[in-house]
Amino acid sequence: MSENSSFDIVRNGYDPGQVSRKINAMQSQIDSLNDLVMTYKGQIEKVSAQFRTLRDRYQELVSELTMREKAADDVTRLALREANSVIENAQRNADAIIEEALFKAKSLLAETESYNDESNRRKGELKAHLEQFIETLDGCEAPEAPDLDSLVKKITSEE
Repeated sequence: MSENSSFDIVRNGYDPGQVSRKINAMQSQIDSLNDLVMTYKGQIEKVSAQFRTLRDRYQELVSELTMREKAADDVTRLALREANSVIENAQRNADAIIEEALFKAKSLLAETESYNDESNRRKGELKAHLEQFIETLDGCEAPEAPDLDSLVKKITSEE
């Protein structure tokens, strides 16, 4: 007898033994299917619990990532603001340093010109004195050199 076969017909209907065996086989099959359904339900509950845990963890991670991204953006903005402030201060300081350096350079240039003028004045004075000295030297006659031979003879003869 197959799944779809019919039962043997006996005096008051179908063969009760065949019907009972078929019902017992089907009941056994239903029981095993119910056991399988219960096993699957348990697995589904475990998977659902794991899914909820993973979903909750995912939400926590997304929330934490969002907070960290916001914090990173805040830090970036603050760093950029601080960098701009430092650059502005450096620019102001550089301008002040350049201004002071230019002032000192002008002052040194004026002082150098003063020294140059003084040097030229003294050079002129020295030149004038040297010209006078040369004129004086030109006007002087040098005495004749003594005759050393006669002087030596004179000294040796006196001894």
